[in-house]
Amino acid sequence: ERMRNLLYCCATKLGRTLLDLAAALAPDDADAPTLLLTSGTTDSDPLAALGVDLVRRVCDDAQLLFEDVRFTAVAPLQPENKGVATLAVNGDCIAHPRSALRYVGRLARRYPGTKPLDMAQCDALLEMHADFATPLRLALDPGAFGVELDEAQRAAQLEWLNGKHLPRYVALLLSESEDGEWLGNFDYPTIADYAWAATLTWLRDDGIPGVRLPHAAMPAVDEYLARFRDERRGGGSWSPGGSSECSKDD
Repeated sequence: ERMRNLLYCCATKLGRTLLDLAAALAPDDADAPTLLLTSGTTDSDPLAALGVDLVRRVCDDAQLLFEDVRFTAVAPLQPENKGVATLAVNGDCIAHPRSALRYVGRLARRYPGTKPLDMAQCDALLEMHADFATPLRLALDPGAFGVELDEAQRAAQLEWLNGKHLPRYVALLLSESEDGEWLGNFDYPTIADYAWAATLTWLRDDGIPGVRLPHAAMPAVDEYLARFRDERRGGGSWSPGGSSECSKDD
């Protein structure tokens, strides 16, 4: 009886081991979800357009298959809130670009998915990006916030953006990569790098007339953006060391 039980336990463990091995050897795309990205025109909100484009960039760089449907201004099915993008995953919808970015970031191994502290660090960088972008949205379209600015108020706002807001956040951002190449000192660029790099590039290229990145920080910003561009062009970084996780530098 004892021998029978021992053989049963061994067989059970062997079966589980074989199942685990089969799962490990299965093709990466065996359970690949069906992705449909739907977006409207975002001409009046360049930052919203950047947010939608981040989802596309992560999918493209990671070679994730997705269908990209873009409504035009004259499309009869143009969504009422035309700046909102929706990512459908096997028919289930994610109705906010930042949430969609987190989802595809996990598929692309650019969002830490198992370590709570790493996830919190990446989320903090994304929240910092959202805080940074809010005054920029106000500068682009005060009416969207129920605000009307005369010429003097507009000039004061631009002075505040250039003199205080941008220098403060750019300094904070650069401090996040002091001990490594990427924000949060992760080994590889996360979706936070995608969000910040896109916004910094847009601002550097005169995204808002009269708003300039701080001159003293430009060498470091340009170096960071060049490193990010090189990483995206490099290709094979999407499976770092065979790991399925972004990880911190030791």
